[in-house]
Amino acid sequence: MDLSTTIIGIVMLSAFVIPVVILSVSNKKETKALLSTLKQLATQTGSELSEHDIQPQFAIGLALSKKHVLFVKKAAKNNTFITYFIPLNEVKKCWLQSSSHTVKFDKTSETVTDRLELCFSTGAGDTNYTCPLYAAENALQLEDELQTGNKWVSIINNINPTKQKQKL
Repeated sequence: MDLSTTIIGIVMLSAFVIPVVILSVSNKKETKALLSTLKQLATQTGSELSEHDIQPQFAIGLALSKKHVLFVKKAAKNNTFITYFIPLNEVKKCWLQSSSHTVKFDKTSETVTDRLELCFSTGAGDTNYTCPLYAAENALQLEDELQTGNKWVSIINNINPTKQKQKL
């Protein structure tokens, strides 16, 4: 009886632990791939990352020596990456843009975020940049994308504050 209870306990424990370990290893591989791609992009542009953040769907970095923002997004349908190289000397303003809709439950309503994007205005017409941080069709819920987006808006807008003052 004790042996069968022990075997059942081990089987049940492994049924819960193994999927968690597999997900953890998978997430670490994806994180390494995003960071590797971000570093490759920095190398291709002749710069070095001075700061970066990695989220499950994207990585963003700053090459302060060359004043560039580097952004890597995992493509939704395959294992490729979409990369953005944004020269900060052209950027007039950076902001976080979100689109959402309201869902009503009985007597309450909740706002659901559909998209979250880091937007860059250059003032040169067609050369504005948009970096998608979150899309509801690719991820079930927001994780730290909103906090990361706000952090990078602050970082980018503080790099060249004279351009911000000129616009006001």
